[in-house]
Amino acid sequence: MPLVAMTIEGRESIGATVGDVITVDVDGEGSGWGKFIRIRVNLDITKPLPRGRTIKMDGTQRWIEFKYERLPIFCFQCGILKHPDRICAVTRARTHTKIIQKAQYGQWLRATSVNSFGRGDRRYGGRGNRN
Repeated sequence: MPLVAMTIEGRESIGATVGDVITVDVDGEGSGWGKFIRIRVNLDITKPLPRGRTIKMDGTQRWIEFKYERLPIFCFQCGILKHPDRICAVTRARTHTKIIQKAQYGQWLRATSVNSFGRGDRRYGGRGNRN
């Protein structure tokens, strides 16, 4: 992960390109190091899931890949939540016109859930707290 993403401001900047930032995970010193960062944002679920973003760092463009925790059913063809690809209008249109195109979305967008900095088993929303 680029160094710019290690500060709260850097993480908020990345999150803001996707939606409204709710929280960012950081350690006690306001930064974080590792292979990934966790940012919670409000997404417009009527639009395709963002697969990542290009950010500029030290004059170089870098692709940052996104993964999603607790990702519900989504379409591997159009990237929109709440319907599988078998009932997608995009899939039906491609089938009807015999256009074959590799899916731009897939299981790789699902992140494995991990605990964040010192939070133990904290949950966002859901069925209540676990003690």
